[in-house]
Amino acid sequence: MSIDEVIQRIQLLDTPTIIGIEGASGSGKTTLGRELASRLNIEFIDLDSFVISCDEPVPYVTQIDIESLQERVRELNERNNSFVILGICLRDVLATISATIGISIYVKQVSSARLWHFGFDIESYNSESETNEIYEFEPYKSDIRYHQRVEPHVGSELIYEYVAD
Repeated sequence: MSIDEVIQRIQLLDTPTIIGIEGASGSGKTTLGRELASRLNIEFIDLDSFVISCDEPVPYVTQIDIESLQERVRELNERNNSFVILGICLRDVLATISATIGISIYVKQVSSARLWHFGFDIESYNSESETNEIYEFEPYKSDIRYHQRVEPHVGSELIYEYVAD
């Protein structure tokens, strides 16, 4: 699906709406989110801008300044504004502030060999059999577990897939 097709689908929705963008770390969520926000002339929120620095590796969701995020989302909702919000573990984070996505978009970066940008196919990933140590550290560890549990790549209304080689 192209960005123009994504925009056409969004424009068919009742407004205001929360446009949630999910995808693995480094998949291109921010690039897509900024482009959508710019072309639709709406607000843009990246969960990474609400991350609180931590000296120890903790799950991604626990790194988010929930109060500040909740205040920003409340402010946009009170102004009756549509907005784009993106991040890894997005549904888990939004559940903590009782916010609901109006339309979910999944960004799936793949190689020409059709492997996910992780370098493996996430649907069949088994952390015990993989040797790539990077996925044992945050935020990648949270990302993998979230994908396996929530399956945002299956449950999103729109899939924005592109080949990045």
